[in-house]
Amino acid sequence: MLVVFASLKGSPGVSCLSTAVAARLSVAKPGAPGLVSLLVEADPAGGVAAARAGLDRGVGLVSLAAEVRSGRLTRAVVARHVQQLPSGVAVLTGPGGGDEATSTVNVLADGLARFITAGARTGLAVVVDVGRLGADSVAWPLVDAADGVILLITPNVEGVEQLAAWLRVRPSMSARVALVLRDVRGPQFSEREITDELGTAVLTRVPDDCAAAITAYGGERRRSRRSQWWSTVGVIAHQIDQLQPRAGRNIRTAGNAAAPPLSTRPGSWTDTTS
Repeated sequence: MLVVFASLKGSPGVSCLSTAVAARLSVAKPGAPGLVSLLVEADPAGGVAAARAGLDRGVGLVSLAAEVRSGRLTRAVVARHVQQLPSGVAVLTGPGGGDEATSTVNVLADGLARFITAGARTGLAVVVDVGRLGADSVAWPLVDAADGVILLITPNVEGVEQLAAWLRVRPSMSARVALVLRDVRGPQFSEREITDELGTAVLTRVPDDCAAAITAYGGERRRSRRSQWWSTVGVIAHQIDQLQPRAGRNIRTAGNAAAPPLSTRPGSWTDTTS
């Protein structure tokens, strides 16, 4: 299972949210004790997990890219570059930023997409943070291969118009895209208004709670775990549990600007607005 988290303008809250969801998915489910999750920081603008959790900055996507230049991606190879957050989440950390982050994601995106989808039915839930998803993002191979794409948007006029324009040029993606709405101050569209206008499922609305969000990296207080923000994380994780890996993925390699036809996967996001 491959689920991508992204935003369309900036990436406010995407990293914390994807990390927290990966933590929820890493908990073994009844009847599926081997189910584990992997968080991949594939944001071309840079990752934050190593800095926030005090992990080794030399181990992650950068070290993996150096190794696969002379070989191929296998589960054993990937495992050598995985670290663990204090929360227990296995993570492939991204470089801190700059050209190194962009070049590293560019080198690995296509190979990672194929590696993850090849093992889609092994029970591994892979959560990928690609940050801002622009037309020129080098992370598109991962998006094209995903079973589901979760966009974190601000439900105001600007945010909804931007989403509508994005969907108009990518109509084949609408069935795989689900929205999480940032609950911010000021005039906002309701979940029902957005779904009726754009035909896109809205999973939930996430509160603007920085104190709770930062606990996604570990060492959280019990009070934070009981917060509304963490309840929202549980809703999203439950929705991901309902998805099925789709067959016949058509993966776009970096640099190919034309969006490929995408096959229909079994199942779909559940609209929670009704």
